[in-house]
Amino acid sequence: MRQTTLDLLYLSGCALNSVAPDAARVSAMDSEALLKEAERHKVAAVLAVAFEQLEDPAAVLGKEAWKQWHMVRNRALRRALLFDTEREEILSEMEKQGIWYLPLKGILVQHYYPQYGMREMADNDILIDESKRKEMDAIMLGRGYTVERGLVHDEYLKEPLFNFEMHRRFFPKSSKLNQHFNVKQRGLLLKDEDREFGRHMRVEDLYSYVIAHAYKHYIHGGVGLKILMDSYVIRQKEKMDEAYLAAALDRMHIREFDAGIRTLGDHLFAHPETFSEEVLSESDRKMADYLAESGAYGTEENSVLHSIQELVDPDLENVTTSVKQKYVFRRLFPSFERMRIAYPVLEKWPVLLPAMYVVRWGKAMTKRATEVRREIKAMRKL
Repeated sequence: MRQTTLDLLYLSGCALNSVAPDAARVSAMDSEALLKEAERHKVAAVLAVAFEQLEDPAAVLGKEAWKQWHMVRNRALRRALLFDTEREEILSEMEKQGIWYLPLKGILVQHYYPQYGMREMADNDILIDESKRKEMDAIMLGRGYTVERGLVHDEYLKEPLFNFEMHRRFFPKSSKLNQHFNVKQRGLLLKDEDREFGRHMRVEDLYSYVIAHAYKHYIHGGVGLKILMDSYVIRQKEKMDEAYLAAALDRMHIREFDAGIRTLGDHLFAHPETFSEEVLSESDRKMADYLAESGAYGTEENSVLHSIQELVDPDLENVTTSVKQKYVFRRLFPSFERMRIAYPVLEKWPVLLPAMYVVRWGKAMTKRATEVRREIKAMRKL
């Protein structure tokens, strides 16, 4: 691993355990490179908290560098506060409309971190009653949001900050991760005591969902170092039913993945004052390198490769020109099922499918032009 990555992991361990980092070691770090890498993994607020543990951060880091990290911490706190306030107002509207809801991922995991605002989030994910989709639209569009339809969620956006993903299901119906996270069959949702329509899961299901969601990204575009922290902080605070948890992970065929995340996280964070790269096994190193390379959202090349396997051939080994051509065709003309989800009008008027393809292409050339260019560039590299 690169020195910057090792420094990031060392400081993360200090922050997660509320331990002051070694001042001499910190003074030797490249603060600018460290901030850039931390922002790539969306863990800059974690490192800022580590620096706060120093007796005199400005003296160790330098005044300008400490000013940067202090601003990072303040921005994270402000963002967390704004999201929490906005989310509570939205949930209040959902209560009035009789829409049951289950907060997911970072909304819950953030509370396991030692300090408020440490766990950064780009969006808020909430599972909702699929039958109340129109009512959900009315709430969000009435608050000034725009909406983008996805396979399992509707994404509501409001500039310059807010992004809420309202999930209709945990995972696509065809996903093996749906073996456990099937709301209707498994009765995973438990009613909140203080709210009529609020729902929660037992902590084992929360943890296994965090791992399952990370795995989905891990095998797609990749997932960053933050999953190690999420797993670590939950396990530090909660005594879980390991037999129940193992059964859930086995249903989804991700128990081995979780074991790797646990082992690596414990090696990296449990004893930051004595951590060195030498304690990592070969499998630890491979996973750490992949996570470090991926960044918070994975790489475009990994994502495109997985999409090609998903749309063309799950067993392909060589991405030939003909394979790329098939992939482009299926990206231009998604299946009716995918189009129906993105454009609900097709449920009543399937004859409009050709017109919806044209609408999709128009969005790709305007609103998503940058994403399309990145995808094409990544495809050419494969």
